[in-house]
Amino acid sequence: MASQEFQVKTTLKDFFEDCTLPVLDWLANKEGQDAKKAWSDFMAATKAVTSHEWWEWELRHEPYVGYDVKQDSHYFIFKIDNNGTTFVVSEFDIEVG
Repeated sequence: MASQEFQVKTTLKDFFEDCTLPVLDWLANKEGQDAKKAWSDFMAATKAVTSHEWWEWELRHEPYVGYDVKQDSHYFIFKIDNNGTTFVVSEFDIEVG
């Protein structure tokens, strides 16, 4: 995932139907090459979201990671505290509506 650009979408959605968990829990369960790829993907997603024009630095809670079964891939969820805007960051086009 790190070799491709991440797509950033915004939504006011609070709940996702997919399985999600805090990104630090997800990273803690990775080992070896999986851990390197996971960290690389998270850092690339963080870079993508923090460069978005609506980004503000105060998060409502820590970032989460979700799993998209259609793409067999993970995505990241960042929720800022200002008005609850949620950023969904994925390598693939993902529906957030």
